[in-house]
Amino acid sequence: MNRHSFLLLIGILILLSGCTLSPKYTRPEDPITAGWPTGAAYQEIKTTTGTPTASELRWQEFFIGEKLQRIIEMALNNKRDLRLAALEKT
Repeated sequence: MNRHSFLLLIGILILLSGCTLSPKYTRPEDPITAGWPTGAAYQEIKTTTGTPTASELRWQEFFIGEKLQRIIEMALNNKRDLRLAALEKT
């Protein structure tokens, strides 16, 4: 094989390796609507004045279950540093 035919073969192989036979991908449309939903279930809730928001309440007022309050109280009293807890396990 002479040098020119070898270079021509290499060139053809390089050109063919860049070709693809797969079809062009087109992204499908989103299955959701463009706007916000409407209807009776989506009406805006009006708050009364003087009603505290969740961030303004103490956790004891937000979680009203007695059993849940005891669990949270126990967790707050016995909280430990995660690094120390991991060192104790090893």
